[in-house]
Amino acid sequence: MSAESQTMTVFGCRMLEPLLAPYLEPEQPAVFLDYGLHERPSEMAPALQERLDSLPEPTTVVIGYGLCGNGVVGLAAGRHTLVLPKVHDCVAMVMGSHAAYAEDFRSNPGTYYLTRGWLDIGEDPLHEYQRIVERRGVEFAERVIDSLYGNYHRLCLLAFSAEDMEELRPRASAVVEFCRDRWNLSYDEVIGDPSFIESLMNPSRHTEPGYLVVPPGGEVTQEMFLE
Repeated sequence: MSAESQTMTVFGCRMLEPLLAPYLEPEQPAVFLDYGLHERPSEMAPALQERLDSLPEPTTVVIGYGLCGNGVVGLAAGRHTLVLPKVHDCVAMVMGSHAAYAEDFRSNPGTYYLTRGWLDIGEDPLHEYQRIVERRGVEFAERVIDSLYGNYHRLCLLAFSAEDMEELRPRASAVVEFCRDRWNLSYDEVIGDPSFIESLMNPSRHTEPGYLVVPPGGEVTQEMFLE
């Protein structure tokens, strides 16, 4: 890495930590935030803003989040320069590009993507059903879960690598079985492409179309991701 990249700070989703960590130089500042912010997108920008404002010197900050349910909207650069991937969520980053994600979704509309992050926090159809059963009973849980997931046609387990897939497959098996039995979902496995993460961590690539650069004094808006 160049000297420029060594001063770059990284804020990212903990789900991406295994992908981003190999590109970090020793002592390079990096903070990985809790998966749960995806469930509470209104808290995402404030959590990032707090860490951004605490940085002692102006710097370039790579934000390892996509639009994520508008969670990054309103993030103010202040005296820093922000670099964000121009994607809607982490799935596109793991797949290698927004184009790869869009192509997979076009070929398989109605896909529910199951990732390491969702498995780690139990945010998937099976565990959500089990939590609702405990609170409100089976009949209510079935109505809710069908309304949330009944229109999906395919469950796709998304992994970072072949090794990652080997680890995730047994953990995902109960979720796969539940979705297959209840909604007859088909099942696929997709191994991601590291090229997007590699370019995200390379400052010389940040002027490419797949990134948003917010200069000092700027603010992240939804429109930036939709242009």
